[in-house]
Amino acid sequence: MKNLKFKFWCKSEKRFVTDPKIGGSGRVLCMDGISGSNNVTDDIVVCQYTGVNDLAGREIYEGDIVRSELGTEFEVSFDDGSYVLLHKDGYHTLALSISLHWKLVIVGNIFENKK
Repeated sequence: MKNLKFKFWCKSEKRFVTDPKIGGSGRVLCMDGISGSNNVTDDIVVCQYTGVNDLAGREIYEGDIVRSELGTEFEVSFDDGSYVLLHKDGYHTLALSISLHWKLVIVGNIFENKK
């Protein structure tokens, strides 16, 4: 069985949080691993691991921006039941599974590297 992995973007704090918890009210509690402070927020974006790693061995998640060996950049997204690579022109998409023979490198993410 596949292990499900997630990372969590906190929109109000503009950072990834490593250990969010769900409170009794169903609200997300952001845990700051450095200071130990707790902030309650409703603006968490959940990004799931695709099961694919980049050329350096880093896990590729939804929302990551990857570059192909030809220099083309794509956003990793989940659409209609599968992971896809969205070209920045907004019209071209490729199934992530089809691109597995490419040498992809993570160059950022849609949260911290908006263009």
